[in-house]
Amino acid sequence: MPSSVGDRVPGGVLVDGPGRPAANSKLTLCIGLLGFIFFASMICVQRGDRVFTGRNDFAQIYAGARLSGTPELYSRAADYRLIRRQIGTTLEGVICTRLPYYYLLLKPLGWMPYGVAYGSFLFLNAAALAGFVLLARRWLPEAPAFIGWSIPAVIALANGQDSLLLLFVVAYAVYLHQKGHRFAVGLLLSLGSIKFHLFLFVPLVLLFRRDWKTIRGGLAGAFLQAAISFAAQGIHWPADYSRIIANPEITPCLGCMMNLRGAAFTLAGRDSAPIWLLLYALASLGCLLILSRKPSFEIGIAWALICGMLVSHHAAIQDFVLLLLPFVLIVRESKVHIMRAILAVAVTPLPYLVVNNVALPAMLLVLVGLQTALMLGLNWPARVTRAVAVRPST
Repeated sequence: MPSSVGDRVPGGVLVDGPGRPAANSKLTLCIGLLGFIFFASMICVQRGDRVFTGRNDFAQIYAGARLSGTPELYSRAADYRLIRRQIGTTLEGVICTRLPYYYLLLKPLGWMPYGVAYGSFLFLNAAALAGFVLLARRWLPEAPAFIGWSIPAVIALANGQDSLLLLFVVAYAVYLHQKGHRFAVGLLLSLGSIKFHLFLFVPLVLLFRRDWKTIRGGLAGAFLQAAISFAAQGIHWPADYSRIIANPEITPCLGCMMNLRGAAFTLAGRDSAPIWLLLYALASLGCLLILSRKPSFEIGIAWALICGMLVSHHAAIQDFVLLLLPFVLIVRESKVHIMRAILAVAVTPLPYLVVNNVALPAMLLVLVGLQTALMLGLNWPARVTRAVAVRPST
């Protein structure tokens, strides 16, 4: 039996254990908490008017909860009218862009006053972050120190976003997969439809691994979501929804995105489409090769998330909180030090504090390239690692 948290068993699968020494655990928690308090304080000082009043992305979640079940759910004018009534202004690009079933699940928020609903939603997301910390500690005891210093995690809370909920959902799906509850894993992963553009490669993990029980759970979840959506919004909602997500207004700042599309726009401006498509093709090809080699479920999910964030059509800073899960899983499993180092830097504040948004997608693209090289049987990443590694003293 494994004797520590996240010990490996034959096949490289992570399993649970009783834990690491309490002193190390407390130290990493304290480091993480200090980082979180520091960045939260900075954001509250700079944008306190939005953070404390809910003048942020939560406005569209509240509008969706209020308008769920009405023909005006995907009406831009109705969204803005309701948002203006609640917070006294409208916010550019903040309109309902989630699927109908999700807004119906959040309907209780729409029954509350705006301030109460906002506080409840923040509490739910904070609980999700705490839940992820507890799960991450089982796999990588050092994880809390990195999670606390994650700028996307703090911004996700400050912006009233739901990315933290998805982070916990996917992490819990990984945990349940280790426990053998594969149908439930599929049900949980189907919730990736909340931000489906970030989860494009996740179904491929299951297909390449022929994980039919998990696939059945995912299909059951998708069918249930579709049934709820049609029951709530009628038969015409797909057309209404398509018009909303095709509206360029929902991406008011291409150069602010930290994915390949945003990086290409930063480098080439409005003529960036050829560059973006080339980078998209390279990242997608690399991901397909990685997943086709049938890595473990944990590692497959990790690479699917990395590639999904890279090639997504829309990805704000808060969405990159999802990168914390690949960091935990890959750093735990990988023996290639250079890959672990790049991932560690990618989840620190450094890529988010540089002058432009090219650093992070460049780092992630390099990671995909390194892993692709390993999958092709090229051992040069490992040789580079050995060349720069410091020999332990005897």
